[in-house]
Amino acid sequence: MMLYIPTKEMISTTEHFATLYKEYHIDYEEMYYDLAKLLDRPLSKGANTNEQNEVLRSFEEIMKGQIVLINKKFFLKVKGEGEFEMGLLSDGYRKLSMIVYLILSGSLNKDTILFWDEPETNMNPKMIRPIV
Repeated sequence: MMLYIPTKEMISTTEHFATLYKEYHIDYEEMYYDLAKLLDRPLSKGANTNEQNEVLRSFEEIMKGQIVLINKKFFLKVKGEGEFEMGLLSDGYRKLSMIVYLILSGSLNKDTILFWDEPETNMNPKMIRPIV
């Protein structure tokens, strides 16, 4: 499978995006629709692989929290601080959150070819090296 992540993040707008795209003329390329459909997938069953757990631990350490889905909206759950809606987070955190959720849902795995357009855009420079 191939996965393309555009420069604009999608995780803060997925709640109704796929339905709107299918039913109305909105000014987004189809790649955003494809990504929204993947972000709308439920979490995969079964345990994660060791490789997935390693990447997820690393990314959760960078973000200092975990991605949770509540009523079809994404949040960053930070232990002891609460849950923060994706729209309130920086672009860098939202992009990284997309990667985490795509791993958790099984859409992104070791066999996926990932094209990530300008991953460093709006990313905190301190986050770039650990992500690479």
